Amino acid sequence: MNASSDLAIIGAGPAGLAAALAAAKAGVSVVLIDSAPRPGGQYFKQLPASFSGSDSLTHQGEVRQITEALAHHNVTLLMDTVVWDCHQDESDWLLYLFGTTAPKRLRARSIVAAPGAYDRPVAFPGWTLPGVFTTGAVQNLIKSQRVLPGKDIVVSGTGPLTLAVAANLVKAGANVRALLEASPIVKPKTLSSLTAMWAQWARLREGLDYVSTLLSARVPVRIGWAAVEARGRQEVEEVVIAPLGDDWRPDKTRQQVMAADTLVVGYGFTPNTDITRLLGCRHARRHARGEHIPWRDRDMQTSVPGVFAAGDGAGHRGLGAGPT
Repeated sequence: MNASSDLAIIGAGPAGLAAALAAAKAGVSVVLIDSAPRPGGQYFKQLPASFSGSDSLTHQGEVRQITEALAHHNVTLLMDTVVWDCHQDESDWLLYLFGTTAPKRLRARSIVAAPGAYDRPVAFPGWTLPGVFTTGAVQNLIKSQRVLPGKDIVVSGTGPLTLAVAANLVKAGANVRALLEASPIVKPKTLSSLTAMWAQWARLREGLDYVSTLLSARVPVRIGWAAVEARGRQEVEEVVIAPLGDDWRPDKTRQQVMAADTLVVGYGFTPNTDITRLLGCRHARRHARGEHIPWRDRDMQTSVPGVFAAGDGAGHRGLGAGPT
């Protein structure tokens, strides 16, 4: 069974959803493909259809409005579907799909790659013990399965997602022993970004809600600290924490030990470039972030004509940050 469309969008997260809606409104026939059972990506992570739950953790109201708009514009959704190969066939692209309800092949004139990003792993003593999770993994457990990773939890890392994860854990009923933010809050780069932060009022309001949740639960917050070791015989039993210097090296003379059964660690994300590499796009290294991203022109087209890259897969910036 084959199918055809003007545009194939790979990835149904915020970027893929926005691209699908914009293209459909312009009269383009669109097929939106994602390996997840429901659209939304990591930010709009949805509960399975058989589940019911509150909107506070999954943004169900926001994504429902988007999916209803997509249905109104006749966008075809292929969920639980993987693109396992693709190549050019004359002037079109031929995508090979695997999914329970998906066609075996899809022919498209153009492609938008919006594959998102994945957790950047950081190695430290004990990082492979059961009970050590990345922030993204914990968000998946809470949002899509309503499962707590543990009872007594330490959250460590840097960036806004650690704040969100700590607050969501509290809302889900966990005892968050501490939130450790490795980076100083006030620094020149932060001060120069205040104007941009104010422009993102919806996200700022969301962050204030997270702060309020942590304050209400009296979660200790330590700035400039990080988890440097996880200890335990069979699983996490203790977490060693220490303050960090300007070079991010821990001061082990001041380290402390906290009892915990779970350690959640988050140090940002790495763009997922599997699809853009498969499509033959040229990539460039961003040394400051230690990542490779597809090259794009001002129209977000990659080095391969007819292939566009959008969202965190083209350079992690977060929801609502606009084109990179």
